[in-house]
Amino acid sequence: MNSTSMCSKKPVSQRVSSLLSANAWMGAILAICLGTLGLEVWAQSANGFPPNLMTYQGYLVDSNGNPLAPSNPINFTVVFRIYATSTGGSALWAESQTVTVDKGNFSVVLGEGGSQGSEPRPAISTVFTSSTASDLYIGITVNGLSGGNTEILPRLRLLTSPYSFLARAANGLAGNDGASLITSDAGRLRISQSLQSTGGNARGDSAVDLQISRNSSSPGQVASGAYSVIAGGFNNTASGHSSVVTGGGANTASGQNAFVGGGDNNIASGGWSTVLGGTWNQASANFSFAAGRRAKALHEGSIVFGDARDQDKSSTGNNQFIIGSSGGVAINTTPASGAALTVAGRVKADSAEFSSMAVTTLSSTSVSGYGTIPVGGIILWSGAIAAVPDGWALCDGRQSTPDLTGRFVMGAGDPTRQRGVGFTGGAETITLTVGQLPAHNHVVSGSTTEAGAHTHTPYGPAGNDQGYPANNNHQSFRTSDRGRDYAVNRDALSTEGNHAHSFNVTSASTGSGQAIDKLPPFYTLAYIMRVR
Repeated sequence: MNSTSMCSKKPVSQRVSSLLSANAWMGAILAICLGTLGLEVWAQSANGFPPNLMTYQGYLVDSNGNPLAPSNPINFTVVFRIYATSTGGSALWAESQTVTVDKGNFSVVLGEGGSQGSEPRPAISTVFTSSTASDLYIGITVNGLSGGNTEILPRLRLLTSPYSFLARAANGLAGNDGASLITSDAGRLRISQSLQSTGGNARGDSAVDLQISRNSSSPGQVASGAYSVIAGGFNNTASGHSSVVTGGGANTASGQNAFVGGGDNNIASGGWSTVLGGTWNQASANFSFAAGRRAKALHEGSIVFGDARDQDKSSTGNNQFIIGSSGGVAINTTPASGAALTVAGRVKADSAEFSSMAVTTLSSTSVSGYGTIPVGGIILWSGAIAAVPDGWALCDGRQSTPDLTGRFVMGAGDPTRQRGVGFTGGAETITLTVGQLPAHNHVVSGSTTEAGAHTHTPYGPAGNDQGYPANNNHQSFRTSDRGRDYAVNRDALSTEGNHAHSFNVTSASTGSGQAIDKLPPFYTLAYIMRVR
């Protein structure tokens, strides 16, 4: 059993086939191309790449025609080579594999083995896309058989199926006239001709009409603007530069970068204008937006939504947001009956103006904001100082507020008397002066001092009790109730005359000079000022 004897039995010793289907892969590629037309035409499709592998099967016999491994499977080392010639030449690709042979049959996957020395082993798909790919041959060498490691002859030509590898790197699609229709370069799929039916559609420079229809002129699509796109529908016009109409009927995108999403009889004529869909809508100014029915965004930056009523809902000025909704508008709830706007939740506004409105329910928990007090207005705040409302500031001398901490407020008056706006004054206590006291008396008590040394001169008797004449030398007698007599002298003294006595009085000290508290009964609140 040797490679030479095996070669002599070539009709029997090798029965091989390759099971790849080129037609199936070519059909897959074509389906991918058509399926991606609705997306970016340059998008890469990872699913279009088959594995770098190829199945190969064969039947091996010995020189007597008996199959190898007739009873039990045996592993052999087999080298597979692909050549551009039927004999001689250098291998374009080589690979060594351990192959299990059972009753002569074997099956391998080329590309799963290992390198054979220094022989080339590129990705197997590249062998079938080279300039020599039209005629390729496979050579097989079974190592370890008697006769040495000799290649089985003749080499077998590879037919049809392996060429499905070309689908992996297909570089073009040509028409019947040989002209290229689709090419691939730098990861992009490039379509060199418009994808269109044979009549009825018109296209501008670099415009794309993705309408795919039977041979008919009925669609009437006109993508006349440079880089404009019409994706579907009928009788649509994209005449603005880079304008887009995605579908619907009788829609027009004539503004630069204008967009119509669908519907019918819609017009987006303003630059960067948008009509989402609906019917008879118009976005005719730059950056305008319209949707619904008969919504007319006629001014720059205006946004208009129309409801089902057959009447125009139109903007009247720039940057307006108009909602035509006869059934009411609701946020976080459903519209209340008869209400234009129903809101469930908190509404925050810098200011609000109401006309002829009857307020039925209004509380601090349902309405919040800066209020109607003008900026600079000051009110009393009963809440915590740390919870001053947004847009307001504590009057503590910061954030351009007056410092009203610990102060009463007095109405402004004569500036010459320190009563102008912003003047300050006053004190919590006062200490009285003498001049501030009313006129009054003090009640005192005390004793006189001695008059000093002086004399009194007697000037004669004043009389006696017995009726005797009185003189300076007379001694009178008086009989007592006991029958006894005793003498009594009575003389008169002269007056000293007018004289004065000094009277020293010291009143006791009282009072401590404490300041008087002038504060009336009070309750403290914080002054806050609106600053926004």
